[in-house]
Amino acid sequence: MLTLIACGGGTRRSTTGNVNQNNGGVNNVSDNTVVVVSATNPSTYNWSTLTEGTTVYIDRDYTYSSIPAVYEGFSVLQTANNDKSVTTNPFLTFNIDKSVTVFVAHYQESISRPSWLSSWDVTGDSIITTDRTLNVYSKEFSAGTVALGGNEGAGGSSYVVFINTGTTLYKNPDIPPVGTGSASLSWTPPATNSDGSELTDLAGYIIRFGTSPGSYIFTIAVDDPNASAYTINGLASKTYYFVVSAIDNSGNESIFSNEAQKIIP
Repeated sequence: MLTLIACGGGTRRSTTGNVNQNNGGVNNVSDNTVVVVSATNPSTYNWSTLTEGTTVYIDRDYTYSSIPAVYEGFSVLQTANNDKSVTTNPFLTFNIDKSVTVFVAHYQESISRPSWLSSWDVTGDSIITTDRTLNVYSKEFSAGTVALGGNEGAGGSSYVVFINTGTTLYKNPDIPPVGTGSASLSWTPPATNSDGSELTDLAGYIIRFGTSPGSYIFTIAVDDPNASAYTINGLASKTYYFVVSAIDNSGNESIFSNEAQKIIP
């Protein structure tokens, strides 16, 4: 188990704690390649990684069995299949801090798409689950709130949502081959901002790591303000260096924690 000290003080909204200053002088602004997702509603829905074997819904055992390579590793929202008859619009919302393409996979057997989805682009792609085949649609959204409608009572299964948050472990050309190693990180959740005021809008964390001290080319977004630990799997045999930072609901990011190290044999 690697232990990371709570995220350290910096400018504006960063959180207090001890920081190892040998981290290469990193700044405290968000990584432009990372899309931070926050304030997901319904709050019971869960963000996961789109890959074969991932569970599709929070209330069913169906899993993804075939995914086009272009979407592999995207962040996917596990919705509730019991909500398949919901007609509310908007029904599902979440916030993004940068412009991004949002994808919706909707069950193929439906005669027609919900009215709110009719203006979305048809990608021609499909995703296969152990339950059925889903058609993929896309639309560009600017930073702010993404609002999606319900399934409009068409039956079948509830749709799912996925986006490229830029946090996939193995989407960088310099990333080493996938291995069997793992690293379990833990940290102390922050309680105050850098000015000493109470931190009341913590949205989650960003874990960064790489194979050189102070150089973190891989990123993982942890969209859970209550999280205090995370396990990274699939690591190749190398030495890795890890830091964690905190994110608030406005997308402000603290400076990095101290750097933790692990050797994967």
